Amino acid sequence: DAFFALTAWESKQSKMLAGFRFKGTPESAEKVVGQWRVRAQEKAPALKRETVTYQQHQIEVVTRDAITITTVYDGNWFFAANDLAALKMLLDRADRRVTDSANTLAADNDFIAASKHIPASYAARVYARVDRYLQKLTQELPQDTTGSEQFSLLRQIRSVSAATTFDKGRVRDVSFVAMPKITDVGDLNRESLN
Repeated sequence: DAFFALTAWESKQSKMLAGFRFKGTPESAEKVVGQWRVRAQEKAPALKRETVTYQQHQIEVVTRDAITITTVYDGNWFFAANDLAALKMLLDRADRRVTDSANTLAADNDFIAASKHIPASYAARVYARVDRYLQKLTQELPQDTTGSEQFSLLRQIRSVSAATTFDKGRVRDVSFVAMPKITDVGDLNRESLN
């Protein structure tokens, strides 16, 4: 299991979280992660390293200029983020110290709607709330661009979700776009691409 999340895009500075679950011990996982750390140190020898203790976790914080990378092990998970506060929030959720379900994807109506169209078992899944991104993008584009019919349709997209499954040796992809229904064209399938 692995995930990557872009949680905020503020002032052209994004906040990202990532993680993967491993089998075995954190020490065995560190054999692989440690190689990544060595390569990063070789390419950027001016990295500043420190360890921050948070709720019995040892978070490694690596900084260089305005760039920060934080990493931590939590049970059979390895987490990384470019923001220490975001990583602490992730640890709080993973360790069940915070159970505020109102601020999770489980409470997001667009995510719930998209999930109904995605297979329950998948090899990879992507979900994006593009409405928030498009709203910020609209504010930065020239007015003559944002008034076009194509951009007007694009602004109506709330979220995009896609999944890839393996079914008896075949790869199957499912995509779902949440937006207001413009016309009733029935279900889209391969034949409707024409």
